[in-house]
Amino acid sequence: MTQRRRSLLFNSAAYIAGQFASKAVAFIMIIVYARFMDPDDFAITGTLAAYGSVLGAIFVMGLHGSATRHYFDLKGDPAKLRSYLASVYAFQVVVSLVLCLLLEVFGERLWLWYTSGEIPFSYVRLAIWSTFFTTVVMIPQALYQSEERAASLVGWQTAQSVLALVVGIVFVALMQQRALGILRSQLIASVVFAGLFFVLFARSWGSRELRWDHVKMGLRYGVPLLPHTLGTILMQTVDRIMLEKYAPMADVGFYSIARTLGLVLAMIAGGVNQAWAPHFFRTSTEEPPAEARKKAEVFAALFVALFTGLSLFGALMSPELILILGAKYSPAVPYLIPLVIGNLIGFYYFLPANQLLYVSRTGWFLVATGVATLVSVGLNVTLLSRGGGGIVAAWIFVAGSAIQTGIILVAALFHHKSLLGLRHAVVFVAAVAALVVMTIYDLGIAVRGALLVGNLALAYVLLVRGNLRAVIPGSTPLVT
Repeated sequence: MTQRRRSLLFNSAAYIAGQFASKAVAFIMIIVYARFMDPDDFAITGTLAAYGSVLGAIFVMGLHGSATRHYFDLKGDPAKLRSYLASVYAFQVVVSLVLCLLLEVFGERLWLWYTSGEIPFSYVRLAIWSTFFTTVVMIPQALYQSEERAASLVGWQTAQSVLALVVGIVFVALMQQRALGILRSQLIASVVFAGLFFVLFARSWGSRELRWDHVKMGLRYGVPLLPHTLGTILMQTVDRIMLEKYAPMADVGFYSIARTLGLVLAMIAGGVNQAWAPHFFRTSTEEPPAEARKKAEVFAALFVALFTGLSLFGALMSPELILILGAKYSPAVPYLIPLVIGNLIGFYYFLPANQLLYVSRTGWFLVATGVATLVSVGLNVTLLSRGGGGIVAAWIFVAGSAIQTGIILVAALFHHKSLLGLRHAVVFVAAVAALVVMTIYDLGIAVRGALLVGNLALAYVLLVRGNLRAVIPGSTPLVT
């Protein structure tokens, strides 16, 4: 492994660039699609994306996390590592394929029983198979992440996004297939890259020695995380699932657009965490505790500062940014602010979560996600069925994020000294205060710009200054 590949700066830069590229492609897709689609079409794709997220977690069974964790334990024995990875991967693909076939037989009956039925099951079928082929690549991609091959992984992910864009333009813009065209383009892109990653996996990690004890080891680690993963996804998708049943499709479409835009930064933060997690595990294992701690503190400061600033820019400038899609989508703006607040809270989740994963305290994730999911689902079912609408759903998302992140923060304190302190809290409170003010008052662009500049200056003084040189090659690392 070259030093360049093992560099946190290089891998973070690669993942950030890749996430920006893929989200730029996604944003271009939204702009293009907005010219040819109605809010109802966005309601269809947003609702099916929510169901697909839940289904995907079931398909993969947490085994991509098992592959990542056990890769570091078994890499000293290449033959055993390949046998383990091949066994786990084969099991995951076969089980998810069987589940897809069962949904082919029984899925339509369940769909019409549970939902409003406004979305045809032919659309649902496309989403099911897209989800299956998407999960086929998850274990191979997790291994790219474990090997800290950020540039290769990002390259493949960006290529898939570009392919989906090109095919989507053909179906949506040229053939006028609207939501159906989006679903078809997603299926085509997922099939192409599932085949590609299957071949790459076979060449790099394939083995004919498939062993059930390896599968059991993978399931012992991954399955306890499945309720946590499902809970997290359900917490993030139950709003659209319930809105589809109780709100007009146009309102669901506006909410789905805001949800997609609000998740852009969360996805980019997740990309940075893709670089940070294996780096954190490696330095915590191989380097002296004091040195590993310094690196973690510097990363925490810069991570919080970066995504606080980006969140504020996206939220405070949202009235202007949403107009890029067209004036008919301006009703999505009120939904965006609370969704950004919820995702901003979620950024603080990654740091203590990795500390708990390192010491294998995965039980805390079940507690945190279980409580947050029960609250989110309960509030959504109760309030949306009474006509609460998208604004209520957005603030329920904030409550769920706060509960989940708060429990993980507290749990991590029992096992590690926190990477977050008073300065991080001050930056967070100032950012949330600015966003809440925007939800209460109709602020002009000058006032919103002043709030943005003031918060950026605060984050720079408290978190960036004194730490920036720590990530510049050739400089002396500084501690926060």
